[in-house]
Amino acid sequence: ATSPDSDGATTPARPLGGSGRAERAAPKTGGAGASGSQPWGWGGGARNLRREPFGAGTSSSRGMRRSHTDGAAHEGAHQLGVAAPIGYGAAAGNSFRGVLSEPAHASRSAALKEALRQKKLEKDRWARQGLGSTSPAPRPPAGGLRVIARCRPPSPSPEGRADAPGGHSACSNAGARAFDGSTIEVRSTIAAIAGVSGQRFPMDQAFGEAAATVEVFGSIRDVVRTAGSGGSVAVVAYGPSGSGKTHTMYGSIADQGLVPRAAAELIGAAPPGQQVRLSMLELHNESLHDLLAPRGQPAVPLEVRGGVGGNMATIEGAREVPGTSLVALLSALRSGLSRRQVAATKTNLTSSRSHVIVVFRVGAGQLMMVDLAGMERVKRSGVEGAHLREAQSINRSLTSLGDVVDALRRGAAHVPVRNSRLARVMSGALGGGAETAVVVCLPPGGDKCDEALAALTFAERVRRIPSASRARRHE
Repeated sequence: ATSPDSDGATTPARPLGGSGRAERAAPKTGGAGASGSQPWGWGGGARNLRREPFGAGTSSSRGMRRSHTDGAAHEGAHQLGVAAPIGYGAAAGNSFRGVLSEPAHASRSAALKEALRQKKLEKDRWARQGLGSTSPAPRPPAGGLRVIARCRPPSPSPEGRADAPGGHSACSNAGARAFDGSTIEVRSTIAAIAGVSGQRFPMDQAFGEAAATVEVFGSIRDVVRTAGSGGSVAVVAYGPSGSGKTHTMYGSIADQGLVPRAAAELIGAAPPGQQVRLSMLELHNESLHDLLAPRGQPAVPLEVRGGVGGNMATIEGAREVPGTSLVALLSALRSGLSRRQVAATKTNLTSSRSHVIVVFRVGAGQLMMVDLAGMERVKRSGVEGAHLREAQSINRSLTSLGDVVDALRRGAAHVPVRNSRLARVMSGALGGGAETAVVVCLPPGGDKCDEALAALTFAERVRRIPSASRARRHE
């Protein structure tokens, strides 16, 4: 059998899969035409014929080794869903050096491989938690349980932290950000260096760094109005230490928080002849304290009632202050906040050392607004002594809350609401006893990605609580 060469001549065709004599008979100095018609992918310039990978050059074994590296980079970019970096070509050869230097090529390849490894580890972690790889679609803004995310903008912090302007963050594009109005993207420093996208979490609503608190309040205004019409509702701020929860809930003079805005909304919506009553409590080291109790008087024992069977919890013994006007309510709120336990740590100059629960009542309606203390990493915050015990108590209570959320999500017959007082207070709000909005606050900076991912994983669990859990038995 013969096959035509490029110049029209014919040469004997080497049989498919042939070797030995057929290969030794081929001239050593020719190209494809000299060696005969070869199967696809065979190079003709090498002395010893061998199969080369797709896209590899045919000049030397060095070119083949380079093509292996380029193929791995292309494969990594394909799996991450991004375009291959500049300089990763099929026929890289010696021309590759003119586009990207060897050190840059090695750095980019290592970053891609590390990003792939982290993505696989994250997927495995989600699988172990039973969350899978998909998230529920965003729900309509009215009714049920909703999760809202807010990204805190960078601000000056102690000891030149990386989230401060001009800090030592490895990449300004790393960290948590609002990808769109219903998606949060968390991008690690390594992923940002490699130029790949981060992990995305669908939310019911997402607010970026530039969003004002009035925009966040617009997403929960209907929840507050439900309390004014006689319903039971709750608003919860969750996030790591230093993520802006207290600012979101109470704000400042220039940017009022959710709590004072809710007070104004209830005052305006209250029926004639009905007053808005306010109570304010602190859960510190598993002990409840009334922040509105008169100073110098013996403390009144406080007990949590309800919170089981899907019902909203109430706190007996708490002092209620009647709000004859918005000024009176705001004055009582400021007085209560001045008595809250606060301390300075390495990560937050005004770190909350307790959970604060604010309850508004309008007739039969009830609005519970909870500012949770943040999960704290002791190695990062550097707390000692009494503050260390506070951090341990906060972490235990938030872990028990996570156990309640996980039990509700799985549809467990037993929900461990008695593991902590915080779990007892919050179980009714999350288990169907109220219309609830969870505001997840996220810190900026690539060095806080692990904390942002932990907060968003909690948010993902909350979003997966089925509506059937409202009628489930609690113990």
